[in-house]
Amino acid sequence: MFRIHIARNRQPIGEFTPEEVAEGLQTGKFLATDLGWREPMTAWKPLEEWDNLPTVAVTPPPLSDSEPAMTAPTDPSKVEPAWERRAELGIIPALYESIRQIYASPTATFQAMPKTGGLKTPLFFYLIIATLATWASIGYQAAVYQMNPEAFAQLPKSMTPSMVVTSQIATVILTPGFLVIWAFIMGGVFHLILSALGATQGSFEASFRVFCYAGGAAFVLQFIPICGPYLFWGVLIALLTIAFREVHRISSWQAFTGAMVPVLLCCGLALAGMAAAMGAAALK
Repeated sequence: MFRIHIARNRQPIGEFTPEEVAEGLQTGKFLATDLGWREPMTAWKPLEEWDNLPTVAVTPPPLSDSEPAMTAPTDPSKVEPAWERRAELGIIPALYESIRQIYASPTATFQAMPKTGGLKTPLFFYLIIATLATWASIGYQAAVYQMNPEAFAQLPKSMTPSMVVTSQIATVILTPGFLVIWAFIMGGVFHLILSALGATQGSFEASFRVFCYAGGAAFVLQFIPICGPYLFWGVLIALLTIAFREVHRISSWQAFTGAMVPVLLCCGLALAGMAAAMGAAALK
């Protein structure tokens, strides 16, 4: 009889018969996200995708009078971002717990993140944090401008203070819509880069969910004045690298490349835009 190799967190656990694997899934010895492989398979796949395991009836041993009843195994889905369960937890607790999970245990969190389930849930998470953080950043800029208008030398000299305020108000209003468009663009770009590297074992939806959860958590740093935007990019790359590696089951270098290339492109475009604006201001 063939045996199945089991690994968890990229560490081998051992070889087991199909009956032992089926029983382990029922008792909690194995997780649905554990990877399994047997000959002649060409790649590992999560145990939850094994549909040919035998059905095994597990009978718990009788309990003595002094032995407490055993609790059910911990549901591995509880590790996923708590935002997926916001209807149960509430919006604010789920938002806080999801951010804590992503920063405290990103590997375990993204291992358990559903690859499907719709785009609205992760997009809502991203939109709340990114919108509030962007508004905070605009507020910081407005405060600095009021205290020292000369700090914005790149602005055209023809812009009056009232025009600056009007543009900031318009930016605040347009921010949510822009962020929604940006999420879909970046989700597509990341997935396209990973596909070009031959490093996708999931759909666009999986890559989009990764970007929304990792990007939303990274946007928290934008609440920090001055250094927040610089910290944001470094943390975003780190979270995306971990998330892509676990969700798409790829190597760390593939995940890092897939995360780094679009970010570098964005930074390059932003710097080019700033240089063009400063050049236009200098000409005037």
